[in-house]
Amino acid sequence: RYTHSYRAAEMVNDSMPLLRSEVHEVLREHSFLGLVTLTVSDATMEFKHLLRNWACHLQRAGIAAVVWALDLSAHRFVQTMRWRQISSVYTSDMVLPAALRSQVKVPGSDSYLQAVLRKPMACARVLAMGFSVLFVDVDVVVRRDPRRDLIFSHADVAVATNYPQPLLNSGVLYLADHGAQARSGLAPKGFGVPWLVSAWLQRTRRRHACSGWACGDQEQLTALLKSAYVGLDNEPLLMTQAEWLARAPWRNAIRSLWAKLYRHVWGQIWVAGSLDPWLSHVALSCRHAADCPSSSFRPLNLAILQPLAFATGYPGLARTGQFEPLEMAFHANFNWGNETKRAKLQNRGLWCSSAHTRCSRCGGG
Repeated sequence: RYTHSYRAAEMVNDSMPLLRSEVHEVLREHSFLGLVTLTVSDATMEFKHLLRNWACHLQRAGIAAVVWALDLSAHRFVQTMRWRQISSVYTSDMVLPAALRSQVKVPGSDSYLQAVLRKPMACARVLAMGFSVLFVDVDVVVRRDPRRDLIFSHADVAVATNYPQPLLNSGVLYLADHGAQARSGLAPKGFGVPWLVSAWLQRTRRRHACSGWACGDQEQLTALLKSAYVGLDNEPLLMTQAEWLARAPWRNAIRSLWAKLYRHVWGQIWVAGSLDPWLSHVALSCRHAADCPSSSFRPLNLAILQPLAFATGYPGLARTGQFEPLEMAFHANFNWGNETKRAKLQNRGLWCSSAHTRCSRCGGG
């Protein structure tokens, strides 16, 4: 009953949820060096259009991926598309409540919060099956394949930001599985990723200390990291520009010089062809001893994916072509007024033709 893309034609009428062993097999067949690229999606019309575009760009970049379907219609939709290297899995525990499936996912609404809850749920299940995770939202366009560099970056967690807001954005999120090393005695017990994902899931499910939009998964992830961890230099995890300057006024003096060098340096980095410079590594230790999973807890190696490479759609920063040679991915967020995600992607030449799954500047060769 599994959903491997080469067997899609056989699966159209299969409405049975997959067994755990079948899910594991699909993940294994679509993994790269133990890393599974993943998203979650339902079958509303907006998500179908975005999912087509998401799949188009991943195929152009040569990335195999898995869609964890939030309803049977989404599962069948992925099967019938017969995308190369992209398949779906469908399990009963991930299905959205029936009353919410057809609703527009307005941030802060119950349908939105139930949908984004499935993100840490899916990540936890993939990690439990012994794989690392690269989660990519359906409104993210991946222009170049970052997987090998993420794997060899030695990061436990790598996550994009909601730049210019001091907030993490789980639209691109890498979680490393160290289970194999721990089981073989090569990694310390109490390593941070499984505990972090479990706590992230529980906070998001309970809507911990929040209301409305602030109950979303990435808001909960940001709050969790800021409350449970502290940098080894005692710097806060995320600060606004004003807070950053206020903590060390001398930074303002070198800020203008750095701005002049910034684009030139990044251009040289891109020529070198390595993702590692896109990662700002931060070693985090447990803020409170009682929160640590064990006495042998080691610092969490968190990598922030820099916004010039993993760009947001913030107005003024998303001008067509401004930093295009530097972009690894583009997130069609910050949509205000009547602007749609599709329009934002079309304006940047990043919308694939639904009829032929082509796009004008997909990237990835």
